Formats: sequence, structure tokens, C-alpha cells
Amino acid sequence: GGPPSKGNMSLWQDLQSGNGLARYTLGGAGVQVLADNYLMVRYRLAGGTDPVLGQWSPWSDPQLAEGWVKRVLSGINPFQQRVKDLYNNAVNTDVSSLTQAGRRWEGAIALNLANINRFGLIEIYETVSRRARDLSINAGINYGPANDALLLVSGYLNDLYTILGNEAAADAADPTISTATAAGAQSSIATARFSFAGQVGSLLEEELGLLRGRDDFMQPGVQSAPAYNRMWWNYTRGIASGEVTYAENYNIQDLNNDGMIDASDAAIAFPQGHGDAYGHYLTALKGYYGLILNEKFDWVPRSEAVLILGKAVSVDYADERKFAGAAGALSQTALEVLKLVFRQSYRSQGGLGWDRFGETRANTNRAVASVRHWGLDHWATRAGQGSYVHWLVGNSMLPEVDPDPTHEGIQKIDRTTVPELSQLPLNHEEIQRLLDGAEAGLTPLGLSLGSIAFDLNPNSVVGAQPQGHFEQVYKRAVESLENAAAAYADASRITTDLASETDTLEKDKHVIIDSERAMTASLIELYGTPYTDDIGPGKTYPQDYDGPDLLHYLYVDYPEYDFPMSNAGHFPPEDVEPSPGGMDTFTIDIPDVISPWADAVGDTLFSSMDASNKSIQDFADALGYGKFPVTTNITVELTPEGYTVRPPEWTGRRRSPGKVQLAVSEV
Repeated sequence: GGPPSKGNMSLWQDLQSGNGLARYTLGGAGVQVLADNYLMVRYRLAGGTDPVLGQWSPWSDPQLAEGWVKRVLSGINPFQQRVKDLYNNAVNTDVSSLTQAGRRWEGAIALNLANINRFGLIEIYETVSRRARDLSINAGINYGPANDALLLVSGYLNDLYTILGNEAAADAADPTISTATAAGAQSSIATARFSFAGQVGSLLEEELGLLRGRDDFMQPGVQSAPAYNRMWWNYTRGIASGEVTYAENYNIQDLNNDGMIDASDAAIAFPQGHGDAYGHYLTALKGYYGLILNEKFDWVPRSEAVLILGKAVSVDYADERKFAGAAGALSQTALEVLKLVFRQSYRSQGGLGWDRFGETRANTNRAVASVRHWGLDHWATRAGQGSYVHWLVGNSMLPEVDPDPTHEGIQKIDRTTVPELSQLPLNHEEIQRLLDGAEAGLTPLGLSLGSIAFDLNPNSVVGAQPQGHFEQVYKRAVESLENAAAAYADASRITTDLASETDTLEKDKHVIIDSERAMTASLIELYGTPYTDDIGPGKTYPQDYDGPDLLHYLYVDYPEYDFPMSNAGHFPPEDVEPSPGGMDTFTIDIPDVISPWADAVGDTLFSSMDASNKSIQDFADALGYGKFPVTTNITVELTPEGYTVRPPEWTGRRRSPGKVQLAVSEV
């Protein structure tokens, strides 16, 4: 209901007071850091005797300090870049909600910048949720503001799994196949093939798989990550197996930029596989049920506040509506599965009764035998009881009418503001009617066995243009076909639009990737690549890093001098300190430099020069050189400023030296 009143100071806690307090850090690992806090300050002149200047200032307006959970969810969301520092991090070009949702949570992940773009939102949010629970309700602490934070992150997870469920349900309801024409345009056609041909035997089985998942009678088992009981990406090496249809229908692109379009690209676009709408909706409710079942958690419907440009703005995250919406979608999906199972198991001949609808499938070929209770009565029980339980829980969250008559808008939260709850009893009635019809021996269309539909409008039989039974039924059939064609056209248009958006996105992504590559190549040309000793765990750059060396680019390989120096010509001089101006000066004796070179080329004149009292000029004349300089010593000046020798323990090389290193080496 917004921040507490400044007048009610009993609600406030004194954080810190004293002289010269320029900064206060609100943090730590306790439950308080999970919750939103409002902060106020006041001040007065320390010391002095002036009665006016020594008085306290008025309290400042309350300023919202968002809790840890809310700040994480604000910084990592589907609508913005997860990392703001794009100078040191790649642009995340994932736009699809399915891609951003990522894989199912398998365990806590490290919440650091290196992992932000490697994991999906589900894994990140689930890690945050479990960490927050460990600090609050799992530690036996029932703290209202922290409970609000737990509801918030559960709502985010509910949103993501609901999106996954909606995608799977839409797949099941839309049998059209999207294809690309030679001109690059998208169109949808109906074919005799379907996307998962080869994995399932018919379009009916595919629709059931997309709604309820698959069983473990085919490899791999339903315990295999990351798809589990969902439909696997249909790259099964065969035209008849539906691979071409699958790739065209889901518009799989080269998302990993390896030059090939294969299952690894499909796994990026659809990280959790395809289908299992029922399971996704069930998981969307799981986070809420985990809170409800904890005795230290109290569900209190309320609106919250978020910071927008520094101001606290009231917002309702509608957790009650999210719960009811996911429960309604779950109930509707179970009802659709029930109808399809009825069609699949219906036999026009044979015995009637409960036994025929209670068929189970047992798989004894595995190490642990499994039984899948997927008969008609199983789904009727699962759907009916589930709808009833969700309806009870949803109503228990809310008062029948908001007890505060002054509440309006998002402040008013009661059963009248959550209309999704009314869908559950309607679905329950339909489930009961369908099961009663099956027990009574009716067909999946609701007709008696062997019956013929005879629906005659007597008003149309007479008149200027009388229509008999055939004409009336024919007219209705044509109207139904036109309605189906219109629905088909709408589905095709939506599929085409989605495919077109994906193609446009891929073009934009390639522009970004090409720009990144060009920039990286320019930086490598200038700064070079790092030493191999500087790449790997615990080093400056991570394993397999292939970018520029932006930190140690002044580490260079100096030429290796192997001259047998003596006396003042020792190189470098051990007894010479850098001069105040930053220049190192040392002397090299010319004979000591030339003699090893002369010996190396097989000339022994110079090696005997001292014994024959010959001069350097004599040696130069013997080799055919002109007038040798009179000076026999060379003074070399080097500046240590900015030039750094690599650590002596490094034995590797730069894969590609840059202009910086080449320029220093030339000096």
C-alpha cells in the first residue's frame, strides 16, 4: 500500500547517526536485504551555540531502496541487455522469449558477469529464488517484505513457463507448415507430412506429444536432459523422417554461426525442446505451491512499488491472477488431451465399460520398469481433480470482497478482480460430461453408436426457395469449411509474420556480428593477441580467448643479445642505475661486439688482431670496408617508461603481434 507515513515513526528503524556521515551502505546477507526498504535522513550542525543552526532539519521524503531480488530481476530481464558494459561484453541478440527463457534449472549457477549470457532466465531466476528462500522461509523466518520478494520472483518464473506452455499449445493447435519461397517470401501450406514424422506415427500422436509430452518407450528416456519428456529437435537424417519439414516449419537459422544449420542451432532457438504444454503450465504453478506449502510463508495480496527514474511507483504484479491464469490453462490443456485420448482409444466395436478406458502402458525393457497411466479415465481423474484443487487454492488466496472499501484500481484485490478462476469449474463440468458420455458408449463426437445426425430446420423446407435435408446439411458444410479456411488463413498469416521477423532478426544479428569481428580484427592489428601464458584459468584472459590484448599490450619480446662483454662494455651494466631523467646509458666495446660475428663467419683475422698489433681499421680494410669510424665505443640510450618486459616465467608467444609491439621492437 505504499511507504509508511513519516508521522508514524514507530514503523521506522534507526540505522545510523553521528558526525560526518557522508555515506551509508544498506546491505549484508540477512533477510532484510531481500526486502524493499524506505530510507529517510535529517541533519543538523554539529557543535556551535547558535540555537537555530543547531536544530534538526525536517525529515526528507521516504526514498525507496529496492531489495536484492527486485534489483536482480530489474537488471536481468527479457527486454534489456543483461550487461550494460558492451565495450567488454558481446551484444546479446536473443529476442525470442523461448531462447531467453533457456533450459530447465538443474542446479544453482554462479551469479557473475561471465555467466549472465551463458544461462537462460529460468536458471538465473530459479537460483535467485532458492537463495532468497534459504535466507528467509527455509531459515524459519516469516518476514512479510521478504515474502513479497519471493512472490515476485515466483511470478517471473510463472511468466516464463506460461510462455513455454502457450508456445507448445499453439504448436499443437496449428498443423500448418511454414515454408520459404524462392523469392524469400514466407507461405504456409498443408501437407501430408508433419514436423515430427519419424518420432511419432501420426499427426494425432504429434498433437498429443505437444500437449502432454512423450513417454519413454522410445529412446532417449524421459530423464534425459535437456528435453526430458518433450519432443526432441527433429534432425533425424532423412527426408521421410520429417527433418526438412521440421527445419522449414520452425525456420531454424545458423544461430551458433558455425556455417551449418543443425540440431545445435535448433537447441538454441528452443532450449527445452518442443511440446509438453501440460508440464510447462504445471511447472508455472510449482513455484507458487512451493511457497504456499511452507508454514513460514503467509500469502498477503498487496500492491508493491518500483523505482522509475528515482521515484517509487505503485504496481500490482497480479500474482493471484497469474496463478489462476496458469491453472486455467493447465485445466484447458488437460481437457484437450482428454478429448484426443478419447479419439485415440475409441473403438466402435468391443466391450464397453471402465476397463477399456483404464488402459496403461508398461515398459519392462528398461532397468527400471515404467508404467504410464495415460488412459481416458487417468486423464479425466488428473484433469478433474486438478481443476478442483486449483480452484480451492485460488479462492483461498483471495477474500470474496476486498475488506477495504476505499481500495480501487490495482489496490482492489479480491475474487471479483480475478475472473480466470471462473474457467476452472466450467472446465470441470466439461470433463465430467465427456467422461459420462464415454461411459455411456457415445462416440468422441457425442453421438450414439450407429446414429446419423438429422438436423432439419422446418422453416427452410417451405417458402420461395425450399431446402430439403441435403441442401441444408450441404450449406452448413460449406459454411464450416469456409470458417476452417478463415482460421487456417489466420494461422498461416501469424506463422508467416513470425518467420519474417526471425529472418529480419538474423540479418540484423549478422550485421552486429560482422561489426564485432571487424572491430576485434582492428584491435588485434593494433594491440596484438595475448601471450599464451596469459590465457586460461586464473590468468588475465579466460580459456579460448581470441581477442586483443588490451591490458598487457606493452609486454614485448626484446631482441636477445648474446655478446661476450667485458669490463665497461658489460651489457647491460649491473652497476648502473637509471638516471633521474629516466634514461639508461651504457657502453659497448666495439671489438667485443664484432669478434664473435667475425668468428661466426669463419674469419680469423680479427681473433688474432691483438697478437699482431693490428687495429680495427686494419680488420675493416681486410674485409673490404671503407673508412671505419674513429669512435670505438657506442652509447645506447633506452627509456624504461611504458616499455615492459614480459614476466621471465612466460615461455609462450603472441599468436599475432600488433603494431604496438612491432613499434617497440623496432625502437
